[in-house]
Amino acid sequence: MLLFFLSGVTGLVYEVFWFKELSLLLGSSTQAMATTLAAFFLGLAVGSYHWGARAAGCNNPLRLYGLLELAVALSVGGYFFLMKGYAVIYPDLFNAFGNQPKVFLATKFLLAMVVLFPPAYFIGGTLPVVGQYVDRVGKQRGVKVTSLYVINTLGAVVGTLLAGFYLPVALGYEQSYFLTMGLTLLVGLSALGLSRGVTKIHISAPQEHPDIVTTQGDISLAGLKQLSFFSGFTVLSLEVLWGRMFEQVLQNSVYTFAIILALFLLCIALGSFLAYRLMQSSLVNEACFFWQLMASAVLIGLSPFVFLCLTENLNYVGSNTGWAEYI
Repeated sequence: MLLFFLSGVTGLVYEVFWFKELSLLLGSSTQAMATTLAAFFLGLAVGSYHWGARAAGCNNPLRLYGLLELAVALSVGGYFFLMKGYAVIYPDLFNAFGNQPKVFLATKFLLAMVVLFPPAYFIGGTLPVVGQYVDRVGKQRGVKVTSLYVINTLGAVVGTLLAGFYLPVALGYEQSYFLTMGLTLLVGLSALGLSRGVTKIHISAPQEHPDIVTTQGDISLAGLKQLSFFSGFTVLSLEVLWGRMFEQVLQNSVYTFAIILALFLLCIALGSFLAYRLMQSSLVNEACFFWQLMASAVLIGLSPFVFLCLTENLNYVGSNTGWAEYI
C-alpha cells in the first residue's frame, strides 16, 4: 500500500512537470492540457493492456512491479535530453509548418508523445501487476484492487499538489525532477527486495470473493467495454473543458492545471471508494449504474450555469487578494 501510494505521488509529479514544459512548447494551456492527458492516458492504456496480460501468467508479480518502477525511473530521464533537443529543432519546425496550424499541432503532439508515452506505458502496467499479486497471496486477499486504486489515486492528489505548488519553489524544477526519479527508484528497489521473500505463486483458477455481491444482468462484456470507453471519453473531455472554463477566470498557468487535476483525482478516489462499498452491498445492479450516470449527466449540464453564477459572468477571480487567499 505504501509503495503504491508513493507510485501515485511520483506519477503525477511527472505529469504536472510535463504539462509545464509542454505549455511552453505548445504555447496554449488548453492544448498543452489536452496533449499531456492524451499522451499520458494512451500510454497508460497500452501499458495496462500489455502488462496486465503478462501479469496473469507471472509467478512473481511483485518482482515484475519492481522492474516496472525501475523502467519508469529510467524512461523519465529522457525528458532532459528530449526537451533540450526540442529547443534546438523547434525554430526549424516552426519555419516549416508554422503556416499550417493543423500540421504543426500534429507535429507538436508527436513530439509530446515521444516524451510521455514510454514512462506512461510502464506506469500503466503497475496497477494490474500489483492487483495480480494481492489477489493471489493468501494473507493479502482482503486487499482488493479497488483499494489499491483508491490509495494510488490519493497519492496522485498529493503528487499533483507537491508538483504544482511546493517542490518547484523549494528545490526548483530540475532538482525536484531528480528527487522524484530517486523516489521512483526507491519504490522499485523496495518492491524487488520484498519480492525475494515471496515464493513462486502457483496460478490457479480465479476464486469467488464471498464479500462481493454480483447481480446477473443482460449487459454483455462487449457492452460494458463500450460503456467504459464512452465513460472515459466523457470524463477526460470534461477535465479539458473545465480547464478551459477556469482559465477564463484564473491564471492560464500550471497552478490552474494542478488545482483542477488534484480535485479531479480526489473525486475519482472518493468515487472509487463509494464503488467499493456498493460492491459489498446488494445495491450493485443495472438500476444503480443507470441512476449514477443520470445524476452525472444532470450535474454536468448544470455546471456551466453554476460556474457563471459563482464567477459573476466570468469575472476574474482573486485579482485583489494575496497569493495564499488566491490559491
